[in-house]
Amino acid sequence: MMTWLLLLAGVLLTLGTALFVAAEFSLVALDKHTVEKAAADGDSGAKGVLSALTHLSTNLSGAQVGITITTLLFGFAVQQPLTDLITPGLDAVGVPEGLRVTIGVALAMMISYAFSMVVGELIPKNLAIAVPYQTARVVAPLQHAFTVALRPVIIMFNATANFFLRLMNIEPQEELSSGRSPAELDSLVRHSARAGTLDRATAVLLSRTLQLREREAADVMTHRGKMLSIDVSATAEDVLALTRETGHSRFPVIEDSEDDVVGIIQVRQAVTVPREQRRTTTVRELMSEALRIPDTVPLDSLMVDLREAGAQLAVVIDEYGGTAGIVTLEDVIEEIVGEVSDEHDDDEPERFVENIDHWQVSGLMRPDEIRREMGILIEESTEVDTVGGIVMMHLGRIPAVGDTVTVGGVRYDVLAMDGRRIDSLRLTVLDPGVLAHRDRDAEEEAE
Repeated sequence: MMTWLLLLAGVLLTLGTALFVAAEFSLVALDKHTVEKAAADGDSGAKGVLSALTHLSTNLSGAQVGITITTLLFGFAVQQPLTDLITPGLDAVGVPEGLRVTIGVALAMMISYAFSMVVGELIPKNLAIAVPYQTARVVAPLQHAFTVALRPVIIMFNATANFFLRLMNIEPQEELSSGRSPAELDSLVRHSARAGTLDRATAVLLSRTLQLREREAADVMTHRGKMLSIDVSATAEDVLALTRETGHSRFPVIEDSEDDVVGIIQVRQAVTVPREQRRTTTVRELMSEALRIPDTVPLDSLMVDLREAGAQLAVVIDEYGGTAGIVTLEDVIEEIVGEVSDEHDDDEPERFVENIDHWQVSGLMRPDEIRREMGILIEESTEVDTVGGIVMMHLGRIPAVGDTVTVGGVRYDVLAMDGRRIDSLRLTVLDPGVLAHRDRDAEEEAE
């Protein structure tokens, strides 16, 4: 009779272990904001869970104490009864008397700890991970009551552990931080897309937005070599003519050179000038102050700067104080939503495909743009920003039409020059390995 009572006690102790394990994993897996919302909606069970999350470290310590106590008592309760039940069976199969106790103890340990592992730990752990909130609603009140009952002991153990943490210059925290870094949020977006809780388009927009901080103004600006500007001595009529010719509505105003940008002129400022005065009214009289930003400013900060200044265009300054180029709000938005075209944009694209292994691209395209839009892994450099710059760096001189270089499994053929700058070139994939990134990158973006 006593044997079966002890085994029953062992089962109950294992269920106690399961309760503490479920409490531990469910509290760690829970999102505090989800519980706060449930509590605000009137869920009475959420309030107890929220209280446990607020004092997470103490409650986890209580769960650990509970697991330790129930596991030790389980071993003490079932070891001898199981051995007593197994030993007669060993006698029946002819095990020598001198080995029966040893083998019986070993089998009893294996059976008891297998039962404790599966029922007391693995099942509640997997349950808590699968449905953390529902699990916490059930077990958190019981686990909290245990923590309150043994609070002095738990506080002593917790304080001892915290003492050693502080010796390692680590400050203990009572609850998990609910804040997330951009990288963590990006990972969460991709995971949600894989799980089907976010559609592909939304996931791509969110992911690109979170990655804005990784890009700088220099990455998206129009380089000074392609920058359209107007002289400070030009007239309102000249501004209107330049707008008709280019389709642009804003221009940096220069005095002596591109490094001397003195302001910004908008076509609407020229339009407000009476027709008879447009030939005599100079740009200097109409222009507004230019917003200047360093070429290293992150794109998310750039958006804030543009909004606060009420500007659509900023002049990008390099480390030497010269003009590196200009950047517009549209340039930043295109990093999120992709290429934005209107009726004034050049109909000729920056790149077009000749066949799957041959692409004609602008020399001003960046390696990350080529990777994202064409799926070709371009070897990047910290010294230059564009594919034209990569070719020039490897040539070691000013390129000429017909020049060819091969870098990282891709051949670059110079097709056209714009002064000393590569205007367009052909990319030829020589190593199929670089094309393997096409499907993977598309898949990652979809995720």
